[in-house]
Amino acid sequence: WMNCRDSRVLNLMCGLLLILMAGAFAGEPVPTAHLITEDTKTKGDWQAAYGADGGEVFGDKAFFPKYAQVVKAGQFFQWATDSEEDSALNKKDSEERVAACFSEKQMTLELFLKEGEHRTAIYFNDYDKKGRRQKVEILDGRNNAVLVSRAVADFQDGKYLVYDLSGHLKIRLTAEQGENCVVSGIFFGKNAHNGPRKARNVSEMPTTPGFHKRRFNATVGGKKILVPYIFYVPEGYDKTNEKYPVIVHLHGAGEGGTDLNGVFNTGVPGDFKNSEVLRKSVKAVGFWPQSVMDWTPPMTTATIQALDDFLDKARVDKDRVYCTGYSMGGKGTWFLAEEAAPRFAAIAPMDPFAVQPEVAQKTLKDTSIWIIVGAQDGDHTLGSREMFKKMKEVDADVYLTVVPNCGHGAWGRYMPDPIFYEWLLKHKRGMKERIELPSIGILEDPVEKFKKQALKVAPNNGAEGSILCRFWRGIEGNNVADLTRSEDFPDFPSEIYYMTKFEIPADLDDNYGTMLNGYIVPPESGEYTFWVSSDDDGELWLSDSDKEEGRKLIAKCAPYTTFGNWDTFPSQKSAKIKLEKGKRYYVEALHKEGGGQDFVMAGWQLPSGAMERPIPGNRLVPYVPRKRGPPQPPQVTLLDDVSKYQKPGMHKLKAVIQFERQKVEMSYCLYLPKDYDPKRPEGYPMFTFLHGNGHQGSDWNGLLNEGPPQMLTADAKLRDKMTLAGFFPQCPNDKRWDNRAVIQSTVALLAEVEKHFNIDKDRVYCTGLSMGGMGTWFVAQEAPWLFAAIAPISAVAVRIEIAPKRLKDVPTWIICGSDDGGFTDGSLKMFEAFKENGNVVKLDKIQGEGHGVWGRYYPTMPFYEWLLQYKRKPRVPVAAAVAPVVVAVAPVVNPPPVAVTPVTPVVSPPVAVVPPKVPTPNVVPPIVQPVAPVVAQVQKPVEGSGAKVTAQEVAVIPPKTIVTPPVVAPPVVTPTLVIAPAHSAATASNQPRIPYGQIMVMLAGLLFVLAGYFLIGD
Repeated sequence: WMNCRDSRVLNLMCGLLLILMAGAFAGEPVPTAHLITEDTKTKGDWQAAYGADGGEVFGDKAFFPKYAQVVKAGQFFQWATDSEEDSALNKKDSEERVAACFSEKQMTLELFLKEGEHRTAIYFNDYDKKGRRQKVEILDGRNNAVLVSRAVADFQDGKYLVYDLSGHLKIRLTAEQGENCVVSGIFFGKNAHNGPRKARNVSEMPTTPGFHKRRFNATVGGKKILVPYIFYVPEGYDKTNEKYPVIVHLHGAGEGGTDLNGVFNTGVPGDFKNSEVLRKSVKAVGFWPQSVMDWTPPMTTATIQALDDFLDKARVDKDRVYCTGYSMGGKGTWFLAEEAAPRFAAIAPMDPFAVQPEVAQKTLKDTSIWIIVGAQDGDHTLGSREMFKKMKEVDADVYLTVVPNCGHGAWGRYMPDPIFYEWLLKHKRGMKERIELPSIGILEDPVEKFKKQALKVAPNNGAEGSILCRFWRGIEGNNVADLTRSEDFPDFPSEIYYMTKFEIPADLDDNYGTMLNGYIVPPESGEYTFWVSSDDDGELWLSDSDKEEGRKLIAKCAPYTTFGNWDTFPSQKSAKIKLEKGKRYYVEALHKEGGGQDFVMAGWQLPSGAMERPIPGNRLVPYVPRKRGPPQPPQVTLLDDVSKYQKPGMHKLKAVIQFERQKVEMSYCLYLPKDYDPKRPEGYPMFTFLHGNGHQGSDWNGLLNEGPPQMLTADAKLRDKMTLAGFFPQCPNDKRWDNRAVIQSTVALLAEVEKHFNIDKDRVYCTGLSMGGMGTWFVAQEAPWLFAAIAPISAVAVRIEIAPKRLKDVPTWIICGSDDGGFTDGSLKMFEAFKENGNVVKLDKIQGEGHGVWGRYYPTMPFYEWLLQYKRKPRVPVAAAVAPVVVAVAPVVNPPPVAVTPVTPVVSPPVAVVPPKVPTPNVVPPIVQPVAPVVAQVQKPVEGSGAKVTAQEVAVIPPKTIVTPPVVAPPVVTPTLVIAPAHSAATASNQPRIPYGQIMVMLAGLLFVLAGYFLIGD
């Protein structure tokens, strides 16, 4: 080497040698991988053989050992949160099993293992039995060299690959057969327990205080129905032989399924879990079942079987069994009690519908009943009153509490209160004594009290003595701005009154706004000081004349103050203002109430120093409401380039609907049939579908998981037959189809979609289910001239006094089940009203069916063929479309020549989308009466089902005979996988260590090479 002529070559060789040595001696340990076995026996009971050091059941919390880091990849899917299949992995130290995985066509899990070699078991489960086959390769994490390769197939019952591994490795999974590859868990170390996990013992009932998850498999009509339930064991249960009373609780619509954790979301289970006061004061066990469908038969029948099994096995007093539930569970309380009446000493349905009152009169005559409902809960309120009335007719021990200032949620005021349970627990089956309601059940409705006291006509012919008071109900929020940006403000109030002093009383309602305005007349000239007091937000405005345009904000109360408190905030008091005796000044108070207590009042101090707080009526003259004009249509902006979507298929789109004071963002899907041609001369018919409750949002997922959108996506045969386009709007989050802005947005968006796609405007239809059935009524009444026919399914009654007239020219098919409580009653009421008005109307009431009757109609073409036989005629809306809602207001400027029936505030304003010509409010165009209908009422079975359907038709016989669609069983729908964001591969806990030593040695070698090259000569 010393004889080398070029020392730089020598130096370069030495440097390269150092670099090679750095890689060999200062790098990561060489990883190792040895396949030990393939295990198909252990299945989901991993603790019997693996995981002594740690690991992770995907879908449960990880518990990795210190020597292991795991970086996961792929999409996370969860088939079942609590599965009964033994192929599902049991959660750590739990009886529950979870079926979940990470999946992809190809994905890589990265392992960093320290401290030598470790036993590692990787679990694969083809849970949905898709026939998967996948390649599993263990790679050298440094260079991706394959160390071990194995093909895995036939793992629908679960399969482990067991290795001894060390170092930095990658596990590469590749799908060879099936839609993707899956992995469900990874475990380090050998057996965690010396034997299989403890199986659920269905014959033994737990005695340990707390909440225990149980399952019962019922059989109804030869069909197995799972009844999951929570068994609540109170403190002291395990220390005595005493028999305990039982509280049965039925949850609402949002808590159904098989994940029992959802039962704790609200109601009795949530209150007991979160309240130590309840747990200590209420000495009763809990039987809290979870519905996998609805609280109607056969679910109630299955629940009774589970309850009987529970009563036989648990240590309970069978003479002291009680049932309560809220919303859907309130309806279920009626169904369950009617079906199992002898078992209950008392029941308390909360916010229910009316359910089979004739049955209740016979079966529940000797059962104590406490009905609880909110005063502003629509059909729930009406249904509760009806059930109370019917039970009083048979002298039942029944009580009704209508909670003032409350919509759908009255249970939240009673289920957390120990006094409610005290009332229940006083009852015993067979007792004759009647237990009077506690004080929390005897309530006075302040709204009704206020209506009796308030004036509906201005005194003294409106010359003096009062101030105009306008109410807007159903507006959420706590700020005045929430009122003033409402599309109904200021011209479309829900109600109008006249107050004899400048105030409204306290604690009237929730979610409303008020405007008190008129003219104030000073009794003397000089400087006045004003105050405003309110709960929640309140503002006081004053003009320097009788002109409204000159008004200025002079005082403000925000966020709120207690009743009659004038000095909580400096802003409540105005500066001194000079006023002239006897002159009129325009004055106005704006007030917005969200929740809790509420009021507004204004006061002043006269120049003499005298206080008048509130200002008396003899200083006031009411404002005269101005005449309303037609509403301005909202502006619709389609956020997608619709030219790109002029082809068959299901398209996901978005739009913004801009009103004068607010905007609504709306997702929608548009389905175009397979033969769609944007240039076809005759255009395509289109049906609008409105989804049910629980599918609101902005991501389209709710749309595609229910009704026609789901069926068209999943059923190729239905797509092949479908000749109509489909318009499927999605209700925004936290809204419903009875929301004023949502109704107007839906109509406006529909009209805009018609402009941009090849739609036959004379053949546009509307249908919807449940909440969407209600929405069908609202949307059709908003713009009846848009629709050729409508078909609300499982819907409540909506504006029953207005709807038949508004929809006189719109053929209507009403569909419901016979056992659907308030939905059945509402459908029947609407049918009778339409029939009495002479409308073209048809009713299908399916005997023995509950709420899901739409599954018989939407999958079949005869339903759509019934719609297609109708075409609309161009027409303008009748005067009711734009006429104001008048509530006995005097004086009235230019009163309309016809009386307009007051309607619910949600739908009182005029329509948002107007036809080319709109009549003025005082002009009523002539109504063309149709030919007197030929009345035909028939009862006939619907084909394709053993269930009996009563089909009633009242119609003008059309050229084509109306054919009742055959009933078919709803399609089997594969459960949709729940997709969550993939776990990040860059989390701090999963980052591999950087080999600093190796890098430093390599850098040193490189520096040695460079130094030699420049410093050493020949």
